[in-house]
Amino acid sequence: MHNLSMNNQITAVSFSAAPLHKEAYELSIHFLNEDKVQFSRSFTFKHSAGSNNLVLDIFTKNGSCDNLQFNKRELEEALNAKNLLQSYDTAPVKLAVFDLKHSQSKYLDGEAIHQGEKKVCEAFANGSSSKTLTKLRSQLPIDFILAEASLKHDILKLLSDREISFLNSEEGTVSFCMFAEYFMTGLKLGDAPRELDPTKYFLPVKNKTYAPCISSTTFYPEQYQTIYSVDSAFANTLRKQYVVEGSNPVQKITTLTVGKRV
Repeated sequence: MHNLSMNNQITAVSFSAAPLHKEAYELSIHFLNEDKVQFSRSFTFKHSAGSNNLVLDIFTKNGSCDNLQFNKRELEEALNAKNLLQSYDTAPVKLAVFDLKHSQSKYLDGEAIHQGEKKVCEAFANGSSSKTLTKLRSQLPIDFILAEASLKHDILKLLSDREISFLNSEEGTVSFCMFAEYFMTGLKLGDAPRELDPTKYFLPVKNKTYAPCISSTTFYPEQYQTIYSVDSAFANTLRKQYVVEGSNPVQKITTLTVGKRV
């Protein structure tokens, strides 16, 4: 549970997951006010068959679709990810997550978000005049960009005005990021709610089509190591449906591996 300041009567949220049957599970977000559950909203994630591949989620960029910039810490994280990749002998699918919200409306302007994501994808695919993007392209040999901001935009379209007001605010930032992380974990494994098109958010850097994988390993840099650790509430919620394993920090990166039960 994330305790947050008062915003439109919603002060905090928590999450839960429960299997429905062999083919699906339910993810719920609980909106709270003064430590009492105010109301909940649930999404049914249906399983789909996929490949036996591993997907590596190696880098995350949070920024603005209308003013994309990279700081020194993010460049160091990309280098750390490149170094950690050397410990993987196989050639799994690799992706980077770009969460590029609008500087004013955050996740409400879907077209501006899409255009920002498109530009980044083209830069990774074809090169860029930006020295920073060129450096990242050499360090991050990714196959796909996972469009987190577009996903968040589409999630908001499924919610009420009060829920949108909270999650699309500064006070709701941490909660919304975790909410989206549950969705992205499912999408990488081919598990998606019927309201969303799971293929929409995997933007190809190379001439490939994303196929759901049996296991996903995410590289979490230092600022996320507590919230997404193997003992976190996030991981424990995922254990209701998946096999979850973690590692101690290497190259300043903590990994969390989530796999389908076989």
